[in-house]
Amino acid sequence: MQVINRILDLIESTTPAKRSAIREIYLAQFGAELIPCCAAKYLQQPAADYRADLVRFVLRYARADDRALRLARSALQDRSRTVRHNGCALFAYSLKRSALEELRPLLSQKDSATAGDAQRAIDAITSGNQNRFYPAYSSWGVPPDDPDQPKRDSVDQAIVAGAPELVAALREILGDLYQRWRP
Repeated sequence: MQVINRILDLIESTTPAKRSAIREIYLAQFGAELIPCCAAKYLQQPAADYRADLVRFVLRYARADDRALRLARSALQDRSRTVRHNGCALFAYSLKRSALEELRPLLSQKDSATAGDAQRAIDAITSGNQNRFYPAYSSWGVPPDDPDQPKRDSVDQAIVAGAPELVAALREILGDLYQRWRP
């Protein structure tokens, strides 16, 4: 979808916090259609922090859409530890037993952090509890997309005040910062 790709192009050079705000406020309205756009952008992206964000952007769809798991598979082979971590997290959240065969080879990874991530993801899947991936947290939930976004207060705080350099380009792409996108 062209509008998703334009927004992903726009936020490529911003900070992870700004990318997260754009994802929650604007990209969430596209639901799982975000997955193929993130996957395509992932393959072209040299910046590890942005590749990691692209994987995290599709996390909430891991249980319902296998396209998210294909992106997680790519992430497990990434040269960046953070990207591999997010791939393991995506598999852990999916709770899909089919992911175990993808994760087991990482147990022998020479990077102990990645091996640990893989072990915690395996533990989460085999126990049926995604919270096992982040044991230091009492619970780890992924809230659903908010159908009321963009909300005026979210836009004012995170975009207008927090990322003013993006306002003009977002208006050009979306037409109105405060309304859902309409083709």
